[in-house]
Formats: sequence, C-alpha cells, structure tokens
Amino acid sequence: MECVLHIGCEKTGSTSIQAMLAEQSEHLLRERTLAVTSAGFPNAIHIALASLSLGSNDHGFSRLGIGDSQRRRKKWSASIWESIAKEVASGRTSADRIIFSSEYLQSKLTTTSEIKDLEARLLGSGVSRVRVVVYVRRQVDVALSRFSTALKAGYAEIEELPRLGTAMVFYDYASMLDRWEAVFGREAIAVRSYESAHATHDGVIGDFLSLLNIELPCQADVDKVLRSNVSLSGDALRVLKTLNETLAKDGYSREQSAKLRRVILPLLEQDAGSDRLLPSREKARAFQDQFQVANRRMAEKWFDGREVFSSDFGEFPESPSGSKHAAELMLMARVVSRLNAFI
Repeated sequence: MECVLHIGCEKTGSTSIQAMLAEQSEHLLRERTLAVTSAGFPNAIHIALASLSLGSNDHGFSRLGIGDSQRRRKKWSASIWESIAKEVASGRTSADRIIFSSEYLQSKLTTTSEIKDLEARLLGSGVSRVRVVVYVRRQVDVALSRFSTALKAGYAEIEELPRLGTAMVFYDYASMLDRWEAVFGREAIAVRSYESAHATHDGVIGDFLSLLNIELPCQADVDKVLRSNVSLSGDALRVLKTLNETLAKDGYSREQSAKLRRVILPLLEQDAGSDRLLPSREKARAFQDQFQVANRRMAEKWFDGREVFSSDFGEFPESPSGSKHAAELMLMARVVSRLNAFI
C-alpha cells in the first residue's frame, strides 16, 4: 500500500486540497485512492499530534482534553494509530494508495526524530511506500495570509509580519526539507512551487491531482472547491482587527467572542473591496530578505538553481496601506447593525 503524505506547507492551498479530497472521496476510490478519515478528516491533524514527542507542548492536546499528561497522550496516540491501521486494512480491497493531507505535518513536526516516528508508525499500519508532497510559497505572502487567519481566529495584538525568533523553523524551507529527506530520501519527495501551481488554470488542486495521475469528472468540481476559501478585503480585516481588540478590552470570553465572530464573518466575506491590508514595500522586502540564504540553498537542491519566489514587490505600497475611512466606516456600521440584531 502506497501512502501519499501531503504536508503543506501552511497557506499553500492545503484547505482547498482537503476540501477536494472530501468532496471527491467516491471518485478517488474509483481511482483506487483512499483519503484516510481516521486521522482527523479533512486536515489529518491527529496524525501530526500523534507523531509529536511526548515532551512537546502543543495546544492541540489541550483542545482534545488531554492536557500535558504523557500517559494520556500515549494512550490517545495509540488509539489514533490503531484506527488508521484498521482503515488501511479495510481499504486494501478497494484501494492501492492512501492519502493524508495535513499542513500540520510541516508546521508541527520540527525534528527528524518526530518524522522518523511518523515513518515507523505508517509502516506499522500496513504502508509499504511513502511519497511526500510539499508546496512552498514566498515567506512574506505566507506571513500575511497567516495574519488574516489569526484575525479570523480572534487574535488582536498581532502584527502583519512577525518577529521571527523561534518561528524561523516554520519559514526555513531548506532545513525543513533536510529533515524530511533524512527520513524518506530525496526520491520520495516532490517539492512544488505554490506560485507556479496557483497560476495554472486548475491551481494547486490540479497540480496535486496531476502528481497522482487523477482527473476529476469535470472542471466544475475544481471550480467549486476553489470558491470555498474566501479571502477578506483590507477593509474587512481592519474592521475585524478593531472588533477583536474591542472584545478583548471589554472582557468578552473566548467562547463569546467566537460566537460573535461567527455572526459577522459571513458579512465581512461579502465585502467586495479589492484593497489589501499590506505593509510598506521596504518592510515586506526586509522580511523576505531574512530567508535569502535558505531559499537559495533550497533552489539549488530542489529546483535546479531556478529562482523559486518572485523578487517583485510592486504590489506593496511605498507607505503602509491605511484605512479607506468611508468604506471601512460603512462596513463597520453594517457589522454593528448585525451584532445589535444578534444580541
């Protein structure tokens, strides 16, 4: 049984790929490919958590009610791998290949020993061969996308571009690829440019399916998934940041704030503004320059020396993009009206 591990990276279309796997599960089975559901479907976060070292401090365990008890973690991890092994065994009659898609494999497994444990667990679950697929994206664009996601999750005191520190491990693709290569070997790893895949007609979904030699029944199936992940305009992000700051200042609980955001996010997603919330060109370039050495090393090893990421920063303004005032105030008024109706 072959296993395809799609490990992200984060903010490279993983959500769209996972939506496709869920939407097209029956068609994939007809292609003798099983999208495993027992690892936390669709983003398979459980396979990443179950591969972490026992000493790791990950908030995912708290959300599962496991906490920092190593005994509970071991028991939970064992149950996850047991469920995966059962699903793989039952799928042998209808599939020759299984797929896990989880950007958390890239972001959470930050040591070679954790990736080795993942490999051992997969082989113990009935897998005979592993292929790794990973998409890489210009780091400054990843950071801005993560900023948007953080605002949707309720964070307020955050910056568009983070100070790296320990987060460098997340953005250093060359070192990340070294770790995965050390376990699975270079031949087993397909490194893809997100920008190149995204620019094609079928986007990252089409690129991923081409690696599997699978075609969807019709173009509409790809289009449906591509429309499922909505980006917020600059006005909407500014309004959301203001709302998050206000809720935190007024002492709303996490649960209360989440409930209110669920009410207003659909409204913000309807905002048709084309502006973006961007840092200055100088700040964006300075952030990206921190990865020059690592990116050059990655390009030489995995892309035959070709430039992987665009050096064009023309989309970034000379000065930080500010509020458009009228449009933002109108959107805020609609948000307040929606909240008043809800409360």
